[in-house]
Amino acid sequence: MPELRATLAFLVLACPVLAYLALIGCTQSSAPQITSGYRTGAAPIYSTAALPIARMLGTWRQVAGFGAPAPCTSAPTLQIAAQGGSATARYDLCFGPNRRMGAGPLASGGAQGRYRLPSLDAPLWVLWIDEGNRSAALGTPDGAFGMIVSKDPISKDRMRAATEVLAWNGYDLTQFHQY
Repeated sequence: MPELRATLAFLVLACPVLAYLALIGCTQSSAPQITSGYRTGAAPIYSTAALPIARMLGTWRQVAGFGAPAPCTSAPTLQIAAQGGSATARYDLCFGPNRRMGAGPLASGGAQGRYRLPSLDAPLWVLWIDEGNRSAALGTPDGAFGMIVSKDPISKDRMRAATEVLAWNGYDLTQFHQY
């Protein structure tokens, strides 16, 4: 009988601890810890799920981004055009402190709202686009870059919305600059 009482006492004490540990395990984010780039912590990042490429066609001007603003003073741009059943991209953009250029087919990044620019290693995710397809927040899961692009002079409310989306996706706004 003493063995049964000891076993029951152990279970009474162990069950709440095990339940607590199981609960913690269920609430942990599955997002990777970001140790470099412009995203912080383990915040998940989300792309716009229902975004056909047709909404991204046109010439976009980079109006804000992360890193040193100096290389971005002369109108960085992204042009996306339809070509047959696919799309092409030509870009001259600031990715953090570096300005990069490239051109070629715009590849799918595995889902709508996720793309791969020619000659760029990181995927490009559309985190947000306004209803009129005029302004968008772009980023990458590893936080290597994040930016806001616009087809027209960006209004304060669209800039605020895009900036809030970047923050919600874990971007460190202390390193954010408007150009």
